[in-house]
Amino acid sequence: MTVQQDDWNSVSLSLLKNPHDLHLWQSLIHCAESQEGLINKTLNHIAVQNLRKSYDAFLERHPFLLKYWIAYALWERQFNENDKAELVFLRALDFGGHDITLWISYLQFKIETLTNNVDQILLLFEAARSKIGYHYHSFEFYQLYLKFLNTYADEKNGFTRKSIFLLRIMLEIPLYNYSSAFDLIFELVSSPSVTIDDISSFMNATNLKALKKLTQNNKKLILEAIKRFLADAYIVNQAQSLELFAYERLIAGTSRNQNVASVSLDRLETWYNYLAFVECSFPYEYVVQIFERSLLSTGNHHSIVLMYANFCINKGKINKARNLIRRSLPMKARMASVDLIICLADIEIATGCILMAKDLICRYILVNSEVLYRIFEKLMQIEALVNPNDEEYLCTVEWDNVAFETGNRKNIVWSTRNKSLLCVINTPCCWVEFDFKTAGSSITHFHDDSVDVHRLSSVNMMRNES
Repeated sequence: MTVQQDDWNSVSLSLLKNPHDLHLWQSLIHCAESQEGLINKTLNHIAVQNLRKSYDAFLERHPFLLKYWIAYALWERQFNENDKAELVFLRALDFGGHDITLWISYLQFKIETLTNNVDQILLLFEAARSKIGYHYHSFEFYQLYLKFLNTYADEKNGFTRKSIFLLRIMLEIPLYNYSSAFDLIFELVSSPSVTIDDISSFMNATNLKALKKLTQNNKKLILEAIKRFLADAYIVNQAQSLELFAYERLIAGTSRNQNVASVSLDRLETWYNYLAFVECSFPYEYVVQIFERSLLSTGNHHSIVLMYANFCINKGKINKARNLIRRSLPMKARMASVDLIICLADIEIATGCILMAKDLICRYILVNSEVLYRIFEKLMQIEALVNPNDEEYLCTVEWDNVAFETGNRKNIVWSTRNKSLLCVINTPCCWVEFDFKTAGSSITHFHDDSVDVHRLSSVNMMRNES
């Protein structure tokens, strides 16, 4: 066994004791990549397996650290396992579908391994453009796209026309490298071989028609008019780019030496301000891509998710808001944000899916040892919707075999009748009875004292009894 494998084993054992230590995970990756069987180009099966195990385990716990997905895929490419590399990239895109570095790495990989599937790669470029086309740093992506189109253009596939259309798109996108983008556009317009048809996409069809009539279809005069139009567009783009730079600079500053595992308040505040600015100043598609970037930067922070969901709801995109919250909720229900749970429940109620809202709330209560009053309040609201005309059901219930436990402001109430759990709620409102068998609840008794909400500590015993 080599020294590097000893180190890998040692770090692995340390992770068993402390699996939440990000630095230990990063050390594991470093040890796996430093194994002699990888760096001396004589591949060792054990070293390769250690590397894959390390990356798989690390990325399962930290899927938003996208640079590790890219590194993993490039290792597979180095092993000449292109199919495995592709799978790694696709898994990464499930988490970082709006990350520009990930897309560029994937597209470069696809071009390097291209056989005769040019049309498939074109579709990939378009898929990438729908995800990162408005990104402030997307100039590198457009450069790669244009290079691909120009390399594989012929008389039949229309790639030349598409490259001109791509330049037209870049004309209106505020980019960090806006000067370089306009250099490419002016280079096209100034080319001696350019035709009026080539540059027709740079001007509104009605305006172009009027210009042709005014100039009697004089190519020189038309080109001069289009250059003046481009100069005006350059000034507008420059102003927008500088406005965005004020926020992008702060985002880069707060992100340096940080990761999504620990999001600073400064980074969140910067994103709040940036998102509020673009909501008021840019079209829907542009704002959506900024929101998606913010989710990547903050690891789906619940406050950003709520802001995004409210934006979608205000735009009438109810299903998008619902799907956004669902994919943002953690795999473990006990780690879910109460704000997200309640927001999703409200969306389900608003769309008529009351029972789905009830199931969502009940599942959260089942797995959490301490439940805030807001959750029980939402459950009571749902019960009132399910049984709107049954006042007796909502206000009365028979009691038997009730036990109380008090101490340190904890009032925990439970009943052996139907294996039910009852919690005293921190409000001048009521007690709530939660039934483990039916996952239902009801208001049981009005209560005016102010106490905390707690769950019965012997919840596992109750589940076993039921």
